[in-house]
Amino acid sequence: MLEGVHELLGQCGVDLGALSRIVVGVGPGNFTGLRIGIASALALGQALSTPVCGAGSVEALALGMHESLTGAVMAGATDARRGEVFGGAFRIAQGTLVAVVPVGAYEPTSLAEQLLSAAGGDDCWVAGTATSAYPDAFARAGLRMPPPDHPAHRVCARQLVRLVDGGDPRPARPAYHRLPDAEVNRLLAERAG
Repeated sequence: MLEGVHELLGQCGVDLGALSRIVVGVGPGNFTGLRIGIASALALGQALSTPVCGAGSVEALALGMHESLTGAVMAGATDARRGEVFGGAFRIAQGTLVAVVPVGAYEPTSLAEQLLSAAGGDDCWVAGTATSAYPDAFARAGLRMPPPDHPAHRVCARQLVRLVDGGDPRPARPAYHRLPDAEVNRLLAERAG
């Protein structure tokens, strides 16, 4: 991972010492992936004496859609597995995200219904990995989805930085929005035992 950071900075002609801050995605997302990414960012920040801040991936998806799509409500939705999606929806006013459906873990049909309600008859776009995992849930609700190869489906580092620049920096801690599988299994074993 850090080898990729060095390669990218080299291609851009930027020295590690020139970094004024490090922005890392804090999720929601895969538990192990979030921990590894955040730990790497914190280690790099400590080694460089550079501040590290976090930004939400669902919010970054919404902000990215706003750049290329026209609609009143932008929703990010990623596949959370276990028959759930991580999602949330926002209206965007003067570059600022205003939550209309809070970021959380949802059953796909439930999220689609909440998005439709929050849009109040306005266009609502939804993008992210959940649209390919559960396309029918969003299509039945009449929500708009970019084509599968559209860049709006990917969390972009530029959007994470824009969130921080726009006044939404977060601590570099994972935003899980639900219990990890290991904790769910432990609780089920306690109840059964």
